[in-house]
Amino acid sequence: VTFDGFANKPDLIDPATGEYAPRNVDIDNYHTRTTEGRLIHSYRLGGRKNNFSANFRYFNNSMDRRQRGEGTTGSDYDISITGDFQRDMNLKSESFAIALENQLFLSEKLSITPGIRIETGSSKMTGRIDYIEETQVPKTIAYDFATLGIKANYQLNTYSRIYGGFSQANRPVIFQDIIPGNPLMLISDDLEDSFGYNAELGWENSSIPGLKYNITLFQTSIGNRLGNIFVEQEGQTFIQKTNIGNSLTNGIEFYLDYQLWKGNNWNMSFYTSTSLMDARYSSGEIAGEEGNQDISGNRVEAAPKWLSRNGLTGHFKRLQILLQHQFVGDTYADALNTDTPPESGAVGIVPSYHVWDLNTSYQVSPNFIVRAGINNLLNESYFTKRPQMYPGPGIWASDGRGFVVSLGFKL
Repeated sequence: VTFDGFANKPDLIDPATGEYAPRNVDIDNYHTRTTEGRLIHSYRLGGRKNNFSANFRYFNNSMDRRQRGEGTTGSDYDISITGDFQRDMNLKSESFAIALENQLFLSEKLSITPGIRIETGSSKMTGRIDYIEETQVPKTIAYDFATLGIKANYQLNTYSRIYGGFSQANRPVIFQDIIPGNPLMLISDDLEDSFGYNAELGWENSSIPGLKYNITLFQTSIGNRLGNIFVEQEGQTFIQKTNIGNSLTNGIEFYLDYQLWKGNNWNMSFYTSTSLMDARYSSGEIAGEEGNQDISGNRVEAAPKWLSRNGLTGHFKRLQILLQHQFVGDTYADALNTDTPPESGAVGIVPSYHVWDLNTSYQVSPNFIVRAGINNLLNESYFTKRPQMYPGPGIWASDGRGFVVSLGFKL
């Protein structure tokens, strides 16, 4: 039960009726069945132990989705509606997937692991949507994927290794992509599934006493991303959901864990997990204020350049104290990279933010532990995204300072 509208639309009593605006009622009913199986088998080849794994998954889901019902004007929870739902649909999804991997040791230090994942299935939509023709509602999305991957690991010595890998990935068209939001929105008949890959090369080392670190270079490609463009039909302009372009992300991840001091009854260590990413559209266009606009070179929305998590841990006898810090760089909420948000706050910059947390634990006895913590220690005011869907375009504010205390018993 929701109040529809942008974040700057006030929910006020209408002077003409003396009541609030009717609520919007959406009801979903899910019926889901999933079966999974996994197998791991070790065998010897060429005098070396190798490992083979296989897993399968069968998924069958039927969802009854009723949306945009005109609800009551009261303030109590009430899902009764006046008239019919504007959207009354049944959505069925079924898929079968199998994945195979084989770890082969070419020598005592070098192993390679090729793999393949095959998936086949379909999604079917039937029912009624008031603002489009009845013949346009039934849709079937069939898909068949075969994605490949390979990874390698070279053990330099007991404490150090080099690793790398390449794997394909896909994101099939889903129901959300084929349901028009309003009468002026069209869905392309030629929607293609998104397809891409991830490649990485890394080095892990713990040869220096008290120090562990890991450095990884990676590249992620996503093709056939989905978005909206303007199209004209019979002299009228519509917004159409279609494939709008491709993106490429280059980045580096760094992890370090270092023991600063160590005594008989106490020690202190520091860790950081930090990544630098450059995620940009390599090609594409999207609907904007000036018609369809080229977005080549624009930053990908919701992808911060910097993401860093750091912590300082101290142990003194039975007491442990952990001070954690998180920094997330600024991001854009849309592919057009809108800087200044409109009054509704639906798009624009999502500013960077810092958050500090403090957690402690005390082992009272071998079977009893007390934990206490303060989340958002400095009571930072920030937000992480500007959602376009539920609960409506605007800002999702994050929690302020919070306290937690827990007791642990071992029986």
